[in-house]
Amino acid sequence: MTGAATLAGMSPAAAQMASVADDPGSLLRVLASRLELTIARLPELVEHLTRLPEMVGGRTGLLLAGVIVAGLAAEYATRFFLRLAMPARFARATEETGVRGFGAAVVSDIVALVALWLGARLVVAQIGHVGSAGDRLGHLVLLGLVYWRTFSLVFRAWLRPHTPHLRLAPVDDATARRLLTGLNLMVLFPLIAEDLGRALLITGASREAMTVAALFYVPVVSAGLLVVVWHWRNDLAAWLSAMVPQAGFGVALKRDAARNWWIGGLVFYGATALAEVYAALTENDGAARGMDLIETTLIGLLLFETLMHRVTRHIATELPLAGDVVADCVRLTVRLFVAIEIAEAVMVRVLAAATALRPPGIRRCR
Repeated sequence: MTGAATLAGMSPAAAQMASVADDPGSLLRVLASRLELTIARLPELVEHLTRLPEMVGGRTGLLLAGVIVAGLAAEYATRFFLRLAMPARFARATEETGVRGFGAAVVSDIVALVALWLGARLVVAQIGHVGSAGDRLGHLVLLGLVYWRTFSLVFRAWLRPHTPHLRLAPVDDATARRLLTGLNLMVLFPLIAEDLGRALLITGASREAMTVAALFYVPVVSAGLLVVVWHWRNDLAAWLSAMVPQAGFGVALKRDAARNWWIGGLVFYGATALAEVYAALTENDGAARGMDLIETTLIGLLLFETLMHRVTRHIATELPLAGDVVADCVRLTVRLFVAIEIAEAVMVRVLAAATALRPPGIRRCR
C-alpha cells in the first residue's frame, strides 16, 4: 500500500494521528479534539446502556450474578468439606514444613479452584443458546472469575495467612492477610475494567460508545489502584525490607528503595492510566499493553525473589558457599531476563506506540 492508501484503510482516529506524526507539536491538539469528539458521543453510550436490560433480560442478569456466587460458594464449600472429610490429613499438612507441606496446601487450593470452575460452569450452561449474547457474557464472567481466583491461589501460596510455617513471604500473620487482600484488589480492578469493555463489545456497542465508557471507568480503576498502593504501602515495604540482606553492596540504598517503593508504584499506575486513555483515544494500545507486561513481570520477580529468599535460608550448612553461588547465579539470570523484558516492553511497546502511528511508505495488507 502507498501512504495514502494506508491512511484510507486506517480507522479515523489512527488516520488523524498519522497525519500529524510529522508535527509533534500538534499531538496535544489532536488528542484534545479527539477527547471533545468522544465526549460528544456520550448520549450514544447512554442509549446503549438503557437498552441493556431489554437486550440481556432479567433472567440472564440473575444467572450472570449466579455464576460468581456459585463459583465462590463451590470453592469455599470444597475447602470446608476437604477439611471435614480428611481432618487427619489436613492436620498433618498444616504441621508439615518444606516442600511436602507446601505441595499439600497448593493441591488443596487447586482442587478448590477446579470446584469453582465446575460450579460456575453449571450456571453458565443455563443461560442460553451457545453463541448467544447471554452465553458469551456468561463465559466472559466465568473466565474472569477463574482468572482472578488463579492469581489469588498464587498469592495465597506465598502468603498463607493462617499457616505461618508454610509462608514464603517474610511477614507476620496480620501483614499477610492485608497483603492478600491488597494483591487480590490489584488483580480484580483491572480485570473488571477489561471485562466491562468486552461486555460492551458483546452487546453490540459501537466503537465510539466503548471509547466514551473507557474514559469513565479507566480513571475510576486507576484511582482504585492508586488507593491500593497507598493503603498497603507499609505492608509491602515490610515484605521487601525483610528480604534485604544484612550486609553487602548497596544495603542502605536497597533498604531505602524497599521502604519507598510506593513512590514508583504511584508513578507507574499514573502512567498506566495515561496509557489507557491514550489507547482509548487513538485506538493504539501498544503503550497500555507494554505497561501491563511490565506489571506482570515485576510481580513475577517479586514472587521469585521471595521464593529464593526462603530457599537460601535453608541451604545445607555443609556447602554454604556452593549454595550461595548457585542461588546468586539463578538470581542473576532471572534478573537479566526481567531487565530484558522490561526494556523490550518500554522500547518496543511504550515508546513505539507513537512512532507506530507514522504512516510508512509501504504497509503490507492484512
